[in-house]
Amino acid sequence: MSKPQKIFQFQKEPFKQLGSMLYLAQERWNQKMDNLGIVLMLAGFVLSFCCVVNAIRGKPSKKIWYSMIAAYISFGICYAISERDARNIGIAFMLICFCYIVKVVWGFLKAAIKHEKYYYKKDLLVLIAVFVLFIVGMMLPYDKAAAAQRAAESEAREIEKAASSAAAASSKAEAERQKQAESEAAASRDAESKRLAEEAASQAAADSKKAEEERNAAIKAESERLAAEVASSKKEEPASKEQSASEKAKEEERNAAIRAESEKRAASNKSASKPKKSSSSSSAKSVTTLDFDAVYKEYKSNEVRAEETYGDKRYRVTGTVNGLTDSGLANLFGGTTVTLVRQVGNTTVYFFASFPKDQKDAIMKINTGDEITFVGEYSKMSFYSCELESYTRSGKTTTVK
Repeated sequence: MSKPQKIFQFQKEPFKQLGSMLYLAQERWNQKMDNLGIVLMLAGFVLSFCCVVNAIRGKPSKKIWYSMIAAYISFGICYAISERDARNIGIAFMLICFCYIVKVVWGFLKAAIKHEKYYYKKDLLVLIAVFVLFIVGMMLPYDKAAAAQRAAESEAREIEKAASSAAAASSKAEAERQKQAESEAAASRDAESKRLAEEAASQAAADSKKAEEERNAAIKAESERLAAEVASSKKEEPASKEQSASEKAKEEERNAAIRAESEKRAASNKSASKPKKSSSSSSAKSVTTLDFDAVYKEYKSNEVRAEETYGDKRYRVTGTVNGLTDSGLANLFGGTTVTLVRQVGNTTVYFFASFPKDQKDAIMKINTGDEITFVGEYSKMSFYSCELESYTRSGKTTTVK
């Protein structure tokens, strides 16, 4: 019994291969039917549009009308074969019914506009017949398993689409949270650096004050020591008239020098106790050449930080004149505003320089297109209280006195 069973099992393999070949052939046939059905449906739409155009022009064509009906019916048959669902024939008759309804309505409107009698019985019978065919087509049998599979595939696609949308929304929210966390961390770092800078400045001021106090104490001790030495020398010397007036004058001069040195050190101690004011006044007098590219990049990165770093300081700047004006609220007291332009990488940067009234004679010498060099106080990519130093025109540089 075992040998025949093995022979039978061996002979089952060709039938399996034949079944798979038939399945692949059926799938290819269904794909061809799908493609042909799509082409026929598009052809039906085009022919429907042609029928509408011909009806509007008053030149209806029965040939195009019958071709449209044939295209729709062929579409229904092809889809019924490929999908194993005969209800597609009913859908084809539904499309034909819509087209015939449009034809009937257009004929009725045309007759009403031209005040003609419209014979609607024939069209109404045809419309009823097409509608009945649509109902019958929708009642034709279909493969329920294939329909359930298509419904399941459609539902799976919808679920996949919803999942991808949820994943995209989740990734977007995560990116927003990460961006917010980075901004908060940057703000925390800036606050910490500012606090450390303030602590360092206060520690430096305290150290300076302590050093001055120690210096004043040393000067006071030295003066007391010298005074004690003078007193002891007076006690040791005999009180006689032989002490010359020159020696007394020298002693008085030395004491006066000591007092003057003590007062001078006390005054310097008072001035050192106000470091912010002195540093600001000295920085106002100093002038440095501005690295315009670095300032612009800092300004675009963080305007507040750029203002803190470069603001309220005087710089030497070079730029090309783009325009001059003495009107507006900024020039209310007789000043002049110059618009300048510079190239930073691939970016053209425009900025302003405000010159006071006493610089008007110097401003009268420059023209649009000249390259000028001036000194001004920086604030938010503009410069104020400016003084013109030189201008270059046609390759020749002229210094303004």
